[in-house]
Amino acid sequence: MRLSFEIGTVRQTRDLFLHHGAGAGRLPGSSVNRVNQMAENAIADIYASGHDHKRGVWPMNPKLTIEQDKNGLRLRHRDGWLVKTGSFLAAYEDGISNYNVDAGRGPSALGHVELEVTPISQRSKGGGNLRELQIRGIS
Repeated sequence: MRLSFEIGTVRQTRDLFLHHGAGAGRLPGSSVNRVNQMAENAIADIYASGHDHKRGVWPMNPKLTIEQDKNGLRLRHRDGWLVKTGSFLAAYEDGISNYNVDAGRGPSALGHVELEVTPISQRSKGGGNLRELQIRGIS
């Protein structure tokens, strides 16, 4: 998925790689490592996965990319985020059985995560000029 942001005549995009997820481990570290493995196979700014009902947002190590614009090639610093999307399935409720109860799994912290995208503009004679998009994870 690609999100585009425009301020004045300047546009920036951010790419998201979203997947239901599969085979994540029981420990939080293995869960986020599974999302980090998604970055080995796709180029994006945000990698998000569900499946194991954990939730959290972690910054990745920044990457450098080379892009071409009207002035030629330029080096771009690309921040990335790893996201476990969370769940609203209550595993343990009186008198209700589900696959988590049947497998003897523990309860999950219910809820979701949010990413806040803030355009940072720089004023110039021609109006607003989009300098960067600041992303902040909220879990």
